[in-house]
Amino acid sequence: MATATKTTPVTVPTTPATDAAVAQATDTLVAAWTQGAEFAGEFFTKTAHALTPVVQDSSAKAKELTDGFAAEAKKVVGLSVDGYQQAVQQQLDWAVELAESANVAWVTELTKKNAAVVTEVVEVTTGAAHDLLK
Repeated sequence: MATATKTTPVTVPTTPATDAAVAQATDTLVAAWTQGAEFAGEFFTKTAHALTPVVQDSSAKAKELTDGFAAEAKKVVGLSVDGYQQAVQQQLDWAVELAESANVAWVTELTKKNAAVVTEVVEVTTGAAHDLLK
């Protein structure tokens, strides 16, 4: 079974000297706290002012790099589109040559018509791709 214990409050006698010492310690602590808070506020304000131009400059450089990268990427994609168009045209030319070498008129005619349609579709799509890259 638990037993309850009774505590007796401790009283510290005060004197005018101890009251003055406590008051002086409190004033010193408040002054130090205030001074520390003022220093911290000033420190953060000065740091923010010092870093603001650096951050703005970094932001401008990042935008410049991003814009430059985008421009170069557009060039590469444009070259890829051109390469695709040339590769398709070479394949179609080869198909027509092969059909002509078979000496079957309807095969040659069908291959030429197919090549013309595919060429037109590729020109339209690559033209649209180039328009999007502008």
